[in-house]
Amino acid sequence: MSKNNNKTLKHHNRVNIDLIDSLQRLSDVSNSSSNIEEMMNNSLDELLSIFECDRAWLLHPCDPNAACFDVKMEKARPQWPGACAENSSTAITPVHQQAFEQFLATTGPTIIDTRQDIFAREALEVYSTKTQLSIVIKTRMGKPWLLGLHHCEDHHDFSDDEVMIFNELANRLAESLNGMLALQTARRSEERYRILVEHAPEAILVFDVASERFVDANLNAESLFGLPRANLMDKNFSALSTVLNGCLSATDMMEQQIVRAVGGEICLFEWLFDDASGNSIVCEVRLVRLPSDDGLLLRASISDINERKLSESKMHKLSTALQQTADSVVITDSDGIVEYVNSAYEALTGYTSEEVIGRRSDFIDSGEHDSPFYDDLWATIKSGKLFNDVLINRRKDGVLFYEEKRITPLTNLSGEITHFISTGRDITDRIEAQERLRYMAHHDALTQLPNRSMMMDRLSQAIANARRDGSQVAILFIDLDRFKMINDTLGHDTGDHAIKEVARILLATLRASDTVVRFGGDEFVVLLPEIYSHDKVTQIVNKVQAALTAPIHIEGQELFMSASIGVVLCPDDGDDVNTLLKNADIAMYRAKERGRNRYEFYSSEMGERAYRRLTFETKVRNAVKHEAFELYYQPQLDIASGELVGVEALLRWFPQSDDDAVSEMSPEQFVPVLEETGLILDVGDWVLNTACDQLKSMQQLTASPLRMSVNLSTRQFRDAQLGYKIEQMIVGRGLSPTDFELEITETLLMDNHQFVHDMLNRLSEMGVRLSLDDFGTGYSSLSYLKRFPIDTLKIDRSFVRDISDDPDDRALVTAIIAMARSLKLSTIAEGVETEAQLAFLKSQRCDVAQGFYFSEGVRASELALFLKAQH
Repeated sequence: MSKNNNKTLKHHNRVNIDLIDSLQRLSDVSNSSSNIEEMMNNSLDELLSIFECDRAWLLHPCDPNAACFDVKMEKARPQWPGACAENSSTAITPVHQQAFEQFLATTGPTIIDTRQDIFAREALEVYSTKTQLSIVIKTRMGKPWLLGLHHCEDHHDFSDDEVMIFNELANRLAESLNGMLALQTARRSEERYRILVEHAPEAILVFDVASERFVDANLNAESLFGLPRANLMDKNFSALSTVLNGCLSATDMMEQQIVRAVGGEICLFEWLFDDASGNSIVCEVRLVRLPSDDGLLLRASISDINERKLSESKMHKLSTALQQTADSVVITDSDGIVEYVNSAYEALTGYTSEEVIGRRSDFIDSGEHDSPFYDDLWATIKSGKLFNDVLINRRKDGVLFYEEKRITPLTNLSGEITHFISTGRDITDRIEAQERLRYMAHHDALTQLPNRSMMMDRLSQAIANARRDGSQVAILFIDLDRFKMINDTLGHDTGDHAIKEVARILLATLRASDTVVRFGGDEFVVLLPEIYSHDKVTQIVNKVQAALTAPIHIEGQELFMSASIGVVLCPDDGDDVNTLLKNADIAMYRAKERGRNRYEFYSSEMGERAYRRLTFETKVRNAVKHEAFELYYQPQLDIASGELVGVEALLRWFPQSDDDAVSEMSPEQFVPVLEETGLILDVGDWVLNTACDQLKSMQQLTASPLRMSVNLSTRQFRDAQLGYKIEQMIVGRGLSPTDFELEITETLLMDNHQFVHDMLNRLSEMGVRLSLDDFGTGYSSLSYLKRFPIDTLKIDRSFVRDISDDPDDRALVTAIIAMARSLKLSTIAEGVETEAQLAFLKSQRCDVAQGFYFSEGVRASELALFLKAQH
């Protein structure tokens, strides 16, 4: 062997020894390290020592497309500290990108030296680096790493042997890094799994099929069964479920589930377990097979569903209640699309749930309501408010029905409206009954013509229309001549037939726009609107008189009748109902005085009437100025017990005439003047204060509860301070609001203004009772009973007066009392003057009565004596 060959062989041996030594050093580092950080730190120390360089480092990622890289680890000699702060991010520049691309394209180590005119020269000089040796380390997970060495003191020419050793060491380092990364990933995965299992919402038990014992459990299993994990390890399903003890069927069922799970099925079933205290727990069990090299393992995920079962039970009860309730129930989404209807809805509308669900809830709209009505409905519920009203809808068979509807918005946890639930009740029968009652209240039972009550309303409307269009209204007051003779000679049945025939003749003779009213007995009133000439009235009156004088045939008898007619024109002969009727009555009597079977137009000097009016108004103003009014009190007694339960305050005025005589002036005469002039506000305040004082005095005389009833005029009610005033009057005297009752008129309710509605509600919420005065005399009063918080209906004296011998009045009073009772309203009958009247009211269970039969209105001093007599 030549000398040169021997020398080369020795060199190769030395290199191999150095390589083996270096690899062994890195292997020792890898084997002794417990984590990646420790291994890489120690490996960089070895590289720094093996290659006697100034700096050894490791960066990640070696990716030209990344935004930045981090120097994960770096080791350096003291005089050449780290080029970059450890774990700090460095933005990747175009120079870095080009270098990374070159490194990635090279299969082995790459040498960069600043002695060469290369693109990376400036980048190296920034870090005081003269020579760099680097290599890409590719791992099986994640992006490549870059391992590098720096010589900073002097340039260094890396030999092929050094490059080869560096390459081998990098490969060994890559293997160690891959192993460590895989181990780290496995540990993290195992830790994540353990955390997931430990903190899973359900209890988890691992069941060994061979030993029939649990081999693992999480924290929730300990919590669910009340046993520590060590105790659970010694148990099986039988130990945790007493239902399995001695029950072959239950044991077989559990074994079947285990067999199915071993076969690879996912078994989901409910089971009854017991905790450490012996309490039963209804659970849902999910049984699955786990991959394992140690035998057959099953994971049992167990959830306590006691609350869910209770919730399901409650939901079932609620669903059953909704399904079986008598009210129809509809649930829609926020756009009104139906999601649920109950059986009552199906019965009410005739539609099945399949026909309704998915449609808009208003598809049963009858067309009876206009667009503003529905706009208001949606605006109400969309704002989160409750909607209450009566809807007219159409059944599947086309029949209309009235539904008392209540729509409630439903919100989620964020307060957003998600659904609407509406309940409805068929009130068609009630509405029809109310319509019948309303008809009875405003029509004559014999002729079916409008009665006085409707006439008042029609006449008021006609007067208002005439004022607007500049026309006139004519009123004919018709009294049948000598009609009493027909009753006396032919009997009341014939008389009734004659009255009905007269009604038919009048309807056939007059225009469709005219109103024929049976005023009472043998009296009729005809309202002629839209009159523009006196001659037109004369023409109509002549036609009426001619028709009434024609013979009529009743039960084979021919009757000849005639009538005396009084005629007035509005506004010439008056511009209010009472004046016109009074003057028409005067004209009718004038016709009778002049021989009957004729008509007379009312005539009067206008100046004289105006003077009388002005004089009277002056007297009223002086009465207010000099406090000439008095309060009288009429007792109100409980009909059943006969005990005094309250009094009504009555305003009285006893004006002094020129001859110093004192006579009572009717409130119907001076109260309208008070209202028209606005004086009613001051007088009304005085009445309320005086009534409160009197109530206080009354309560001091007796321990029995007593109520004070005070009339409120429409003008008073428009006072925005009314509620505050009444509250202060009551509270200031230590009175209870429930002992105070305000009587309001139908005219006030007919105003239908929101202010009226709000004021009535405020008074009712205070506890003050509200009574509807003169009930039954107005045309529209019934329609407001549901809308306003009325407590009491006061039956007008005009109905009470003839209940002893007038079947129509008896029928009306009976109907009013029955209706009030069904609406949970109390009733007071006024104008009771005879024992017969009282007996009838008592038989109909009317609550309270007042009238001359008990006492007329008396002064406060006389009332005190009345109280003492009562108690």
